[in-house]
Amino acid sequence: MKKLFWLILITLISCQKPYIDLDKKYDDIEYLISRIKPEIKVDKWEFFFNDLGEPKSIFDSNEAIEFSIPIKSEIESKYISGFFSGCMPAYCSYFIAATKGDSIEIIDSEAKLQNFIGKVDNIEEAIIIAKINGFDLSLENRIGKYKITENGFYFKGNKFIKCPQKILKYNIEVSKNGELRSWYQETIEISKDCIIE
Repeated sequence: MKKLFWLILITLISCQKPYIDLDKKYDDIEYLISRIKPEIKVDKWEFFFNDLGEPKSIFDSNEAIEFSIPIKSEIESKYISGFFSGCMPAYCSYFIAATKGDSIEIIDSEAKLQNFIGKVDNIEEAIIIAKINGFDLSLENRIGKYKITENGFYFKGNKFIKCPQKILKYNIEVSKNGELRSWYQETIEISKDCIIE
């Protein structure tokens, strides 16, 4: 009977998929975006940080191909909005310029970013989908964990509430087709004060 118990226990443990560590780089949007494998075929895509209308290139998927002068002009003069905006009281955001032949597509919103990602190929894309849905990665002592499931990726995330200040913790699953499901876990009270922007 004792051998049967140990056999069942070992079988159950070996069937569980292990968690994989996430370090603080997985909380860096610039690192995450550089890991995108776009669903749509493009010749080149470049990721920009836009600080008050002055785009700065962060990542270039194909440095061997240069943007044409009209495309460069369009990027430098036209795009002020973007996804994951912030930098209060000023304004900054990110955007992606993608080209195929002579056409350009500017990915300058969370909806366009999710379409650009398409099928979720890696944990970085899964975390971006969570960020699009208002979640931050939950890093306990600067380390988080995730696991690959049959349907996609499973990890822990947070939502920060500004008034009163608190953190809501969630379990998150992002499927391979980009759908997010979340389950509330707990609330951590930070302060009765409010953050006003």
